[in-house]
Amino acid sequence: RKKDGEEVIKELVLRNKEGETSLMSKEEIKKNFALGATFAELTSKEKKELNISYGVKISTIGTGKLKSIGLKEGTIITKVNNEPVETVEQLTTKLNGINRGILLEVMSESGKRDFVGFGL
Repeated sequence: RKKDGEEVIKELVLRNKEGETSLMSKEEIKKNFALGATFAELTSKEKKELNISYGVKISTIGTGKLKSIGLKEGTIITKVNNEPVETVEQLTTKLNGINRGILLEVMSESGKRDFVGFGL
């Protein structure tokens, strides 16, 4: 773009939907698409209200594995295969590193805990 005859150069940083600059592999994209959901980190207030110190919330859910096993928007994923999840990045890294069955420890917005399992 030119401004008063001078060329203006702007630097642009592209980020994926997790807010990272790293590229996702085709396998990661397929798995994320298969899950059919987007996630958000819990606020300090949400953690305090639920009396938990970690977890990632399902912010939107569409057609995919998570909906088919009965999870809803607002459900909080606290563990993947018995390992605590604190950030969206941790959640996606753990899920993308699994090629077999997955066991999620989840919590409803009202604080009810449950376990759900599925295969990829």
